[in-house]
Amino acid sequence: MTKLHWLLLALTATALTACASLTPTLTSSLDTVFTVAIAGGSATQVVPLSDVTGAGQFRHARWSPSGTQIVSYSVTHGDIYLCTSTGNTRTNLTNTSTITESDPEWAPSGDLIAYLGTNSSGISSLYIMTNTGSSQTALLSGIYRLGWNANSTRLWAMGTNQRIYLVTPSGSVTALESTYVVDSGTTPAWAGTATVRFVSGGITYLGSASGVVPIRNISNVNWGISSAQAFVDLDSNESTGYWVSTTGNIVSLGRADLAVLSPSGNRIALALRGTVYTTPISTLARTVAMDTGGYRIQSITWTPDNQTLLIASTGGLVAARYDGSSVVSLSGIGSGDFDLSPHGQSVVYIGVREEKL
Repeated sequence: MTKLHWLLLALTATALTACASLTPTLTSSLDTVFTVAIAGGSATQVVPLSDVTGAGQFRHARWSPSGTQIVSYSVTHGDIYLCTSTGNTRTNLTNTSTITESDPEWAPSGDLIAYLGTNSSGISSLYIMTNTGSSQTALLSGIYRLGWNANSTRLWAMGTNQRIYLVTPSGSVTALESTYVVDSGTTPAWAGTATVRFVSGGITYLGSASGVVPIRNISNVNWGISSAQAFVDLDSNESTGYWVSTTGNIVSLGRADLAVLSPSGNRIALALRGTVYTTPISTLARTVAMDTGGYRIQSITWTPDNQTLLIASTGGLVAARYDGSSVVSLSGIGSGDFDLSPHGQSVVYIGVREEKL
């Protein structure tokens, strides 16, 4: 007999709060949105389209900058939905019949949402709309990834041709020099509000409307949280982490599979063979924050107060204090599809249901 199995820890039926007052029809195809405090405890189910049978397979849930709303999209319906963090109300922001919308990203200012829209020919474009779903505007076609800068004045957009474009909300587009295409498996990141860091041909560059400048000859697969002054990088060939200032100063961090700079910029989280370490830049002395027991680590995210790490691995999502003094299991999902709230106290993630015999 087939039965449904929730891949969640410490979650009971009485803890579920459905979006609106209706109970959703639960099917094996329904992948839905949950929130949970990083301190642990019961999760809250936030289910857009709870009154539609088989709405399922929600993805890419993201907090609003205010921390009161969540935006996500339905793979099944191809629309973007807005829901309160408590699941009390929900709104279909796009509700289009000819465009399939996905991957919404809030502008840090909170008034705009950028997203991808794919037409019937399979061409994906960068779109922008207000946080109420109005003024939906296509800015640039042939795009499959995007990222806002800190003051909401620009987005970097990755083209299907692996080139980077700098786009303003009003639609002004600047293409970085055509000789630079982004290496497969790497992701651009903002270094300040007008400059994008990316890897092309195994070399790290800083690109802006003024041109492209090489930083160093090292291959990147995992970017750390960056500031305009410094970032951490990873050499995929040597499995070595590096701290790099934008003036060119480079400090080796030793062997690592992943390296992420703290928001304060004075501490780094490193992952190596299933163990997460932290180290102050001043001493590079490693402290074990968490041992996953052999699970592959997918991502590490610092909380804004520099005290806690959200660690996503194939074994689930946990919150670990940087010094290893506490580890809290948040979910048993083996997925990196989550987002930390702006205040750093809650996580929104996708809970996945599967069928088991």
